Order: sequence, then structure tokens, then C-alpha cells
Amino acid sequence: MVGIKAMVPPTVRRAIKYPVMLAKSRVARDKPLHRKELIDVLDSEILNPCRHFRERSTPRFFVDSSERDAKIEALREAIGDASVISIVKDADRICDHVFDLLGSGSTALGRPIDWHRDFKSGVRYDPALPSALFSLKSFPPGSDVKVPWELSRFQHVPTLGQAWWFTQDEKYAREFFDQFLDWKASNPPGLGINWACTMDVAIRLVNLIWGYGYFRCSAFLGDRTLEAFLCSVWEHSTHIENNLEFGYIAGQEVVSNHYLADVAGLVFAGILFPEFKDAGRWRQIGLEGLLRSMDEQVHDEGTDFESSLSYHRLTTEIFAACYALCDLNGVDIPDAFSERLAKMVEFVAAYARPDGLSPQIGDADDGRLQILSRYAGWNRQDHRYLQTIGSVLLNLPDLAAYPEGLADCVWLFGTERTDRNRSLARERPTRSSVGFPAFGFYSLRSGEDELVISASRVGTRGIGNHKHNDVFGIELSLDGEPILVDPGACIYTADSALRNAFRSVTSHNTVTIDDYEQNGIPENNLFGLIESCVPKIHEWVVEGTGEHVFRGSHNGFHGLSEGCHERRVAMSPSADSLFTVADQVSASGEHRARWFFHFHPLATVELAPGLARVTQGRAIAMIGWKAETPIDADLGDGWTSSAYGRREPAPVLTLGTQFKDAVQLDLEIRKL
Repeated sequence: MVGIKAMVPPTVRRAIKYPVMLAKSRVARDKPLHRKELIDVLDSEILNPCRHFRERSTPRFFVDSSERDAKIEALREAIGDASVISIVKDADRICDHVFDLLGSGSTALGRPIDWHRDFKSGVRYDPALPSALFSLKSFPPGSDVKVPWELSRFQHVPTLGQAWWFTQDEKYAREFFDQFLDWKASNPPGLGINWACTMDVAIRLVNLIWGYGYFRCSAFLGDRTLEAFLCSVWEHSTHIENNLEFGYIAGQEVVSNHYLADVAGLVFAGILFPEFKDAGRWRQIGLEGLLRSMDEQVHDEGTDFESSLSYHRLTTEIFAACYALCDLNGVDIPDAFSERLAKMVEFVAAYARPDGLSPQIGDADDGRLQILSRYAGWNRQDHRYLQTIGSVLLNLPDLAAYPEGLADCVWLFGTERTDRNRSLARERPTRSSVGFPAFGFYSLRSGEDELVISASRVGTRGIGNHKHNDVFGIELSLDGEPILVDPGACIYTADSALRNAFRSVTSHNTVTIDDYEQNGIPENNLFGLIESCVPKIHEWVVEGTGEHVFRGSHNGFHGLSEGCHERRVAMSPSADSLFTVADQVSASGEHRARWFFHFHPLATVELAPGLARVTQGRAIAMIGWKAETPIDADLGDGWTSSAYGRREPAPVLTLGTQFKDAVQLDLEIRKL
């Protein structure tokens, strides 16, 4: 096979310098493809494009009108009439142009939709400005470019399609095609904010293809609309090819989730629209980029290299979707790819908390490739749908017992394959302590009790675009209830101070000396860290029924040359103290250490000397502490964010002490 670097001109391969998320085109501004020119970019044998695309039966896509009756019958049985009603209600809100994106709350966007407006801040981006000229640094304060990007991803389209399949009400088809044609007219290729980030261009392409799959037999797909759609496929694919997103560190290319999404768009276009003259090249660049991304972005243990569980969710979803499309169309993918993808899915199962939700480690921005269920109400911390998808796609029966993701599987794989997999489902294995050293994820578990330790270094090969200063930060669940939580990410560019606050050491359940950060946080770079903190793991013992132990250290206090933190966490299921945490903090001279404990927003915390009593749901925890020096305890209000753009108050306990040279703090965690 021809290597990807040989396929892509060097001027194009240098399309973007990460972490700036806007693709700087090195080619002439994109030109729209007119209907009369469509015949020129298609195979010379296709003289009547509309007839050809209406009559063809291959390539295959996940939804096909011939399977409609079987799928909706299976879905009604699997998810129930209430869920079907919810899908239709979500679609009705979409028809009314009411959206809740990135923490906006339900917002009516009116008619027509202004695709260039950040409707949260009111800022409107110039639709006539060439996309290559947009810059994150030039955006007005308080604006969030992700809002128009998110809306223009068209991830609401599968919900419209599903409502049409369930009801056969043509209003949903009409709404999709009206939105698509309006967007196309309002966003000429290469102009405006919605062509500025290639990742979003690719995700939009995938979701427009979903719309074409659902509505292919609708009366509203006339010849002119079909021609406009085919032109848009070419425009999107050409733009992606010319603006692939790369990062650089030490002069070497680094690919991230942006590049992965880019090549996923080319995989979809190249496989599903082979009639285009450029489709073979799209497919080859896409597939080679997909394999490259799996090799470079995913550790051998199956964990994403960007130090974020939310981005692991996103990349797993993208890899799975592309692999499923290849599998459906007989495109060979090396066994090594599927084997590592299986490990990615197994990691999703491994990091799930006792309540089924994901811990929040690193950044989170609600990122998805395609939303096939619960469009208006999917839980950003519930990644279990990937376990169900992976169980069907990769034949992993241990993960097949979850109802989450069942609807996704029926849409992706059909009823027969989904039912066959679920018939093989086995009882979920007992949760046990697990460690993933390449990611830096460690979990001590006993039944529904769990203590998670984050020990990841700056990810993405040292860029740190989605890493937080959370080394040796912990999350705690007792009796299945989350007690101590990572506060999340909250926001990106709309509020730089808040962005940096949520990724700072004080927003994590760990310790700092004199408020030094673990890794440097550049004022002018919201998607990068200056690496100072390299954790070392000295002990990881989880064998047998005795004490399970994690012990690690780091000297990462950016600006403090001799600071050191060693944390030992032990789990003793048979002892009165279920978990113990021993912290040794040292630095030459006089200093102040501060420990932070961020509680779940619903937790009630009561302080007594040397003790915090925490009530959360059915769990009651006693967290006690002692040290050789006097400890000041302060219970105040902090913030947690369970979804992008949203935050809610939550209790935070701060323990502080003055020390000379070194101090040790011991914690005991018991249940009542």
C-alpha cells in the first residue's frame, strides 16, 4: 500500500499546528461544486447520477429502507413504546428548532437557523470571512465557537430519521432536507466558521450520510436535492483531504482525535460513494489514517493517549463506527486493529464506576461522532453504550448484558446480529482491582466500594491538550454511591480563567505545595501544559485477598525545584478502615501544603475535629485525618461539571498545614 505521506502533498500535510483547532488551508480556497459540474467528478460511466444513486444497492450502509419494518419492530420490543415516544418528541423539538447544546438549556433558534451564531453569547461570526483566517485568539471574549460548530455537526439528524421510520410522517424528512439545503446555501465551502475546523466538517459529513441513509426513499428527496447532497459529499471530502489536522512536538507530527475524526470522514465517503473519481484516494487516505491513529494514539493496553476518559470514549466510538462500516462492506482491516479496539472497549468496562458512570479524568466536551439514541438526554458520563456496541461488533459476550446501547446496536448491526450476541451474554464478571499503567488509571475495588487514582503524565506526547493537573487525584465510591469526584472540565475558550481553574491542581483531589501547579499552565495556551510532573509507580499489589496497594511519587511542582509528593493508597476490605491514604509531602525549607477533597454535588458534609462525615444517597462515609503538624480544615463551596458548559455547586474540603522540609498526612476512610 502507498503510505499516507506519499499520498498527501507536503503542503497539505502541514495543514494545522495543534493545539489551535482551526485548519489553516495551504491550498486555494475551496470552491463550491455546481450541479452541472457533478458529472465531471463522478465516474465517466455515470451519465445520470440521480438514477444511478436511486437504483444502486451497494455499498451497504447501516440503515436500509428494506430493513425498516424489522428494525422498528425489534426496537419497539427492545426499548419500549415510551422510548419511541421520546424519540418522536425529540424530533418534534428539532423541527421546532429548539436545541440544548453545550449547556445552553433549551433554546429556540427561530426560522431560519443562523448557522454562524453562537446562540449562548449572541456573537455572530462573519460568514464571508475565509475559514483559514479565523483564529481562536481573535474571537470576542465570552464567545464559544464550539456552539455553531456543534449545531453544524448535524448530530440531530439520526433522531429525525428515526422519527420518520417510526411514524412515516414526512415532516421529519422535509425538516432534514430544508435544514441541509439552508445550511449549504449559508455556508459556501471555505467561507465562514463552519469550515474552519476539519474535525467538525468530517463529523457533519458522517451525520449527513446518516440522513441520506434514513431518508433515501422520502418523497422530499427530489433530483435537485439529491444532486445538492452529492455535491456536498464531494465538497466536504475534498475539504477534509486538503486540511488534515496534525500537531507538532519536537518537530515531529502528532495526530490526535481531530485527525482521527478527519480520516473517519474520508473512510465514510470513500467506502460509501465509490462513484466519485477521488473516492479511491479518500478511502486509502482514510483507511491508512485510521490504522495510523490506532497505532499512534492508542497504547498497547487499549487506552487513549490524550489523558482523558471522555476522549477515550470519543475515539473508541470513531474507531468502532469505521470498523463496523468496513465490516459491513467487506473491507479488510488487520486483526491487530480489531484486537486493540477490543481492548479499548474493555477499558471502558474497566473504568466504569459502581453506579455505571465514568469517572471524570481529563477534559470532556460532550464530543461524539454520531448520536443514535437519547439525543436530548444522553448522560455525558455514561459510556456503557460502547460496551454493548463492542460486544456485538467484536464478539465480546462478557460485555453484552447492558441495556445501554441496545438501540444503537440495532441501528448499526440489525436485529439478527444483535439478538444473536445478546443470547450469548454471560453474567458480568465480578469487579476487581485494575491498573492501566500507560494511561495512569488505577482502581482499588471491593464490591460496590472503589477508590480510583489518576496517575497519568502529560498526554498526546507531551502536548497536554486534554490533560489536567490531577496526578494522584482520587475518586471515591462507597456502597455504589460517588463520594469524592473529579470536578470535570466545564468550558474551553469561552472563559479562559474558568478553563484554567478546572484543569488546575486545586480542582482535583490531591495536594499542592504553596499552590504550585503540577505542570505549568500557559496563559496563552488553553490546550497545552508545560510538563513538570512525571509520576513514578513504586508499588501496585492487587493479588489475593489481602491488602491491595498503590504507591507512587512525583516531583512535579512547576517552579518549585525540590518539591515531592508520595501517595500510598491501600484497600483492606476486612479492616475497619476500608481505604487508607498516606501522603508524604516534602520540600526544602518552610512551606504550606494544601489538600483538596471535592465531594459529589448531592453529598452532605459535616465537620468535626479531625473528621468529616459524608452522606450521599445510601452511603455514609467517615473520613478522618491526622498529621504531625496542626491541620486547618475548611469546608466551603466549590464547583463540579458533569457536562460541557454546565456547573453546579458542590462541597469542597481543604486541609492545610505549615511544614518545614516534610510533612505526612494520613487519611482513613470508613463506612457506617
